[in-house]
Amino acid sequence: MGEVSTPPRVVVVSLQKSGTNLVARMMADAFGYRCIGHGIRDSFDEVLTRLHAKNPRVSDRRSLFSRPDLMLDLLEEYPPQTCLFLHGLKIGDHLLDWCSTGEPRILFNYRDPRDSLLSLVNYLLQRANEPYSQFARNLIFARILEAMPSASAQLDFAIAHMGEHVEKYNRNSWLLFHPSVAKLSFEELVGTAGGGSESHQRSTVMRVGEFLGMTPGDSDHRLFDPSVRTFFRGQIGAWRDVFSPEQTENFGRLYGDVLRTYGYPEL
Repeated sequence: MGEVSTPPRVVVVSLQKSGTNLVARMMADAFGYRCIGHGIRDSFDEVLTRLHAKNPRVSDRRSLFSRPDLMLDLLEEYPPQTCLFLHGLKIGDHLLDWCSTGEPRILFNYRDPRDSLLSLVNYLLQRANEPYSQFARNLIFARILEAMPSASAQLDFAIAHMGEHVEKYNRNSWLLFHPSVAKLSFEELVGTAGGGSESHQRSTVMRVGEFLGMTPGDSDHRLFDPSVRTFFRGQIGAWRDVFSPEQTENFGRLYGDVLRTYGYPEL
């Protein structure tokens, strides 16, 4: 493909509860990027203020966060070595420039959807280091989960009624197949502390570096960080210790297409 020039700006599409902070740590520590956007708490107020300045008539400022066209426009206002995180990226005219130029570079990060859904449940039940973000969906589902009589009932509800979280995998699957998008997963990047391997972590960081045209700045990548605000356990395959056989079967019946598309075994 020839030598790749260092891209000044990068977009990481990291599905919610799939290790966003893990990828942000890699981009910051290994490649020197400043990270902003979805899931990056210390950038929230700044990004929201900038978005609202561009759209002052919007009453609900947080709604601007869900506008990929505005987020991509905002990225262009930031200096080089900025990485924008999004929890999803739908196809639309806001991608026309990318289709012709390939810039900004796009990385797509995902995780076993069963672990992702379990992580969301734990997050809404206040089991992470810090409380969940005060968005309406979080508030509503958190209240419902808290009212459930048991952990099993909570998972039953999540599998049956919080399917929009899993459906985001389908809506963003174009990223999985597009040849100009670099793919990585939580399982590849988490390392031994999260149940993975150091060799997979190193090879994934190197693969991202090749995609960006950059050499990682530190050979000792300590990406697993239990101190981040949304952290609870951060383990590969945690769902296996929690899902009952019936819940595993129900998840496969409802979302087996997602598991197959992303290459995860149904059992």
